[in-house]
Amino acid sequence: MMKRVAGFTLIEMLLAAALASILLYGLMRAFSSVTKYVDILRQTATLQRTIGLTFYQLRTDLSAAFVPAVLHHDETKEEKEKRKKEEDQLSPEKKEAAAKEQFKSFFLLSIDEHSDAVKVEGARRYRFKQLSFVTTNPLHVYAQKQPCLVRIAYELQLNKKSSTREREVFSLIRKEAADIMNGELKEAQQDKDTTRVKVQQYVVADNLRGAYMECELFKRDIPRKKEDEDKEFPEGETLQSTTWGTKENLQGIVPRTVTCWLDCWQGDSANSVVVCEVIEIKSYPTQHPKPEENKQSAAQAPVDANQTAQPVPDGQQPGLQVQQQLAPVVGP
Repeated sequence: MMKRVAGFTLIEMLLAAALASILLYGLMRAFSSVTKYVDILRQTATLQRTIGLTFYQLRTDLSAAFVPAVLHHDETKEEKEKRKKEEDQLSPEKKEAAAKEQFKSFFLLSIDEHSDAVKVEGARRYRFKQLSFVTTNPLHVYAQKQPCLVRIAYELQLNKKSSTREREVFSLIRKEAADIMNGELKEAQQDKDTTRVKVQQYVVADNLRGAYMECELFKRDIPRKKEDEDKEFPEGETLQSTTWGTKENLQGIVPRTVTCWLDCWQGDSANSVVVCEVIEIKSYPTQHPKPEENKQSAAQAPVDANQTAQPVPDGQQPGLQVQQQLAPVVGP
């Protein structure tokens, strides 16, 4: 007789296969969870780095924003005489309006009124469209003995490649040009406009759901008409505005602070996080020097015979360089 050999039954094989499947499923779930957790950490680190660099750049540019004195030292004799005749024909009211006009475009903030309002920190806000101002650019002073004035503009642009119907993605663009009078930093057409230099731009932050800005100043520092000069505001009462430079009482001055909100997508997910920072402008409150004072200070400025002329940077106007060197930095 043949001896029977002990083995596994069909039920035991099925139980072993079921236990192995459960164990394998648990290991796969654990591996998937760890992978997702690592991706979340990587996305969080990338998001924190992007937010930190973005706010650092905004803080660096905005904290040095100011309204420079508009000088006419680069005018020819004929141009000066023509301008003087035109000014003599103006009434005192129009002269005052013309003086304000020359400072009008130095600090501008606009919103996208066609976008949907979003509730941010208890208030409904529209995405900002463009922020434009004049500042001393710390990125271009290493080869110069004196700071260089530049026009900086931040714009929020739709990223069409990354956007979908359910998920709009925006990019924060930083633009820079040496022409400080180019308020909106529009690209110049060489065949029509040769006075404006090329605008440099790059992406500061990407994968944004939106960005919002609000300016603030003390009400007592708002320019008032002559009949309202005696009006007093309580100490510390402030005015907040999501637009700047479009209203007459907010033209030609810089705000006390600029509050920036960045609504950032968390990677490819449908969730977003809102971060905020309040940036203080060091030149507040703005003081406009009178043209007569500018001319006297320029005429009385001592001239060093041993000082050599500074070379004009490539792409910058010689006349504008003189204006930038003579324009005093306005401080509190």
